[in-house]
Amino acid sequence: MKNKLLSLLLGLGIVLLTSQNKESGGPEGESFNIKTDLLGLESSRYILPEDFTIGPLTDPRILLSDEKDIYDKVVNPFFQDLLKGKIDETFIQPETSLTVKNSVQEGLFKEGKIILTEYRLGPIYVSGKTARARIKMVSGKGIASGNIYFINQKNNWVISDIEIDYNDFSEEQKKEGVFSPASLSTF
Repeated sequence: MKNKLLSLLLGLGIVLLTSQNKESGGPEGESFNIKTDLLGLESSRYILPEDFTIGPLTDPRILLSDEKDIYDKVVNPFFQDLLKGKIDETFIQPETSLTVKNSVQEGLFKEGKIILTEYRLGPIYVSGKTARARIKMVSGKGIASGNIYFINQKNNWVISDIEIDYNDFSEEQKKEGVFSPASLSTF
């Protein structure tokens, strides 16, 4: 009975605050300790943090095999190098390397210096030998979001394209959004 009640309350998003402890007894005479009993109920799905623009963010701890390969072997090292001002073409598909590199250089480098200060990645969606994810890039001058595409070539994932309107970096991003919790999927 205790677990059913707690599961129902958690499923409805209701937090039960009570002064009961182990000694005073809970529903139907069962002992109940809010500090430990709620911890024992594990959710069957993870609730990920969300970005207002791109939605849920990728959590590298819960990725499937291909998603994990894309994140660990392509996205993370590519963007860590990019944040340092280096474009490593080994992470880009050879057929599109020149186009992607030129686009990134034009959009993310000003006066020879990288303007990117942060990036956020949405869920990675894999379909056969291709994949895509929403991405948000942040600079001191603005925010741009779009999509990043991947392809599996010879059992290695590489970036095939990055579609972002880099002109968004030049627009001032001082417009405040309206906070609406109901619009988030976690509520």
